[in-house]
Amino acid sequence: MSGLFSSMKNSVIAATSMIVTLLGSFVLQIIFAQQLSANYLGANGLFTNVVSYLSFAELGLGASIVFSLYKPLAENDWDTSSAIMMFFKKTYRVIGIFILVTGFGISSFLPNLINKSSTIPNVRLMFLLYVFGVSITYFFSYARSLFLATDKMYVNTLNQLFFKVLQYIIQGTLLIALQSYTGYLIAVILLNFAGNYSISKQAKRFFPLINWQTSGKVPSEIMNRFEKNILGNISAKIGTIIVFGTDNILISKFLGLATVGYYSNYALIVQGLQSLMTQVVGGVLPSVGRIGVVGSSDKKEQLYYDVLHVNAMLTFGITVAMYALIPSFISFFFSPAYVLPREVTFVIAINFAVATLRTTNGNFISGFGLFWALRYKSLIESAVNLIMSLGLIMFTNLGLAGVLIGTLISDLVINFWWEPLIVAKYGLKVPLRKLLKISFLYHLEIFVTLFIMYYLLSGLVINNVFGIVFWGVIVGVMSIGLFIVLNVFLPQNKRLFTFIFNLVKKWRN
Repeated sequence: MSGLFSSMKNSVIAATSMIVTLLGSFVLQIIFAQQLSANYLGANGLFTNVVSYLSFAELGLGASIVFSLYKPLAENDWDTSSAIMMFFKKTYRVIGIFILVTGFGISSFLPNLINKSSTIPNVRLMFLLYVFGVSITYFFSYARSLFLATDKMYVNTLNQLFFKVLQYIIQGTLLIALQSYTGYLIAVILLNFAGNYSISKQAKRFFPLINWQTSGKVPSEIMNRFEKNILGNISAKIGTIIVFGTDNILISKFLGLATVGYYSNYALIVQGLQSLMTQVVGGVLPSVGRIGVVGSSDKKEQLYYDVLHVNAMLTFGITVAMYALIPSFISFFFSPAYVLPREVTFVIAINFAVATLRTTNGNFISGFGLFWALRYKSLIESAVNLIMSLGLIMFTNLGLAGVLIGTLISDLVINFWWEPLIVAKYGLKVPLRKLLKISFLYHLEIFVTLFIMYYLLSGLVINNVFGIVFWGVIVGVMSIGLFIVLNVFLPQNKRLFTFIFNLVKKWRN
């Protein structure tokens, strides 16, 4: 039970942190849109996608390191833990240098990715500052893995929260006072360095038995596992980069930077909510890792269904509320001119739901160290996505919706069954149909609800912040209530209420 409450603590702190960070990012995005043009918004989104290609150099090493630390840390094997961390430290520094050098090379070709009708001054310099802000994170961030592999994940979360809020304050001040995108990017560099330097000092204090100067070697069995997991993560990285990294590049090339800017406001909300869900569901990742090492088959399967159920419940509520109110939010806080057609908003909501429901499978794949099994899936997914998105934007009049539909098709055709297959076959050792049956139910409930809302909410606009917040809470809570009613007979629904009852009982005592 202590492990469960530790997971709950990590999840609550992570959720709180993400809410604060999400609100801060909204405020900063509003300031950005008011002080700079839509082309700057689009350039910032384009930089994010281009730099995601450079992050391929990381090869998924971070996730593999965290998985490899579960056992030695649980067994207080400090020699092995120290050797792993030194290997991680040296490798990440090489990766940081690689990203920086490669970024300089790519900057020469950046103008070719921008529609000639839209650009910004000094775009190459802006991109280089963005690259430097990303590369600098690799020189200290390795220390975060110690917290991620234990029940002290909250320490890392609080560190990220403090420096992210400070970054938002400084960036917002610079935008208002100077209207400077350059200052905006320099602030990222300074705060990324400060945050990662701080967490490295905290790691030394929380884990004093880690020898940061050790010359010990990582055991051969762990290195062999590294090689398989890293090779598996290479294809996963390629898939992720192509699926999510090409959207803004295609939009920029075919529709212009301004369209990227309009979409970036929606993407900010979607990515913020996805990050929130990832943090909430990811709070159980250390428990998944421990159960994967020492837990019984029944415990593994029950944990999977319980986590998936909570994930689906929150996804249901958030998706419905987001779809209902995101046009009003964009109109009120940015401008009615930034509101996208309702058909595009509908596809955005569907994509959000499908991607967020994948979080549970992703966490179990990471927790069980099943990266090797991903090696083909992501490559096929990325090919389907690129072909569909490019074809729809070039040969139809769907425009932005075409790019997003391409992503949706690849998700449903590939990920819907392949990721559960990996978890079922290699992690839980259960028939795939058991996982697909419950997953199909959750997807169907969300899809049907959104289709109904598409026709019920035509023309709905709320023009005040109180109304947006009020109806967001009401719609979200009512949607969660509907989800509970629809799934009232599921055993995981009953276990959820038992857990909440025990949690309240313990809090009162």
